[in-house]
Amino acid sequence: MFDPKYLQYLGNNNGIDVFSYNGLRINAMVSAEQDGRYLYVGMGQNIPEQILRGILSWFGIDMRRYFEVRKFFDNSRFFVQKQAA
Repeated sequence: MFDPKYLQYLGNNNGIDVFSYNGLRINAMVSAEQDGRYLYVGMGQNIPEQILRGILSWFGIDMRRYFEVRKFFDNSRFFVQKQAA
């Protein structure tokens, strides 16, 4: 189960906010595009579904709405969702 007390803010690196959750690095950013704002949340490894859902919810990814997942060869991945108006 996700527990926000284990979430630490590590700083900002070129516009990307960097966090740690029990040693798991999480990158988060919002970008402004012509068709709206998008939220990006990336992490470097697979984590249990219950914790993943909590992390994504905490950062603002609404899993009831459409979002994309992009996976990479090293098992890292990021989630992208257009923010509601």
